[in-house]
Amino acid sequence: MNAMVSPIIATEGLTKDYGETRVLDGVDVEIGAGSLVVIQGESGSGKSTLLNCMATTEPLTEGRVLFEDIDVSGMKPREQARWRAEHTGFVFQESALLGGLSVAKNIELVRRSNGNSIDPEFAYTVSKVLGIEDLLLRSPGELSGGQQQRVSIARAVVHRPDIIFADEPTASLDRYNREQVYGIFKQIVEGLGTTVVIVAHDEFATSPGFADRSLHMQDGRLNHTA
Repeated sequence: MNAMVSPIIATEGLTKDYGETRVLDGVDVEIGAGSLVVIQGESGSGKSTLLNCMATTEPLTEGRVLFEDIDVSGMKPREQARWRAEHTGFVFQESALLGGLSVAKNIELVRRSNGNSIDPEFAYTVSKVLGIEDLLLRSPGELSGGQQQRVSIARAVVHRPDIIFADEPTASLDRYNREQVYGIFKQIVEGLGTTVVIVAHDEFATSPGFADRSLHMQDGRLNHTA
């Protein structure tokens, strides 16, 4: 990542407690616009909590989260929901598709849930890039795990968010599909200029040259950046 790239999202003294347990301990980090960042760490190190706090899906105990110098952590819940709808996309371990809807309708859910307009031509281009253009009329139950995760990625990117947060997005996939999904994230960053932040630990996400930057969490602290 070019050092001159302005940060699109940053944390200042980010601290998160669950009762008497401190999960994040004063994390400071800046993530450049249009970069691919991987957050690594052992189970329980705080990496998923860091992702959730940056995405404002979990409240902070102390500190701030800044999006383009705007304190989104200080917003009211309704304002945060609007910010997430307009500026972010999410990909999780499980695709969480609705079985009663077609693939196309599942992708369009992002429009229904947040009021964003979707460009049909762009939506079809996304489906072609992800290799799911022939699956749009099928139900999720007819798809493989890898295909379902591609649909969830399409749903995350179709409204052109500034940032995509992905939490262990390949945990349930085989080796071939893991490699394919990570390749797709690389395409999203390089082709659309979208910032992608991934919590991951497998060999593809941590291989040299994949990410612009790798962050390592240990005991709630960011103790290594590269």
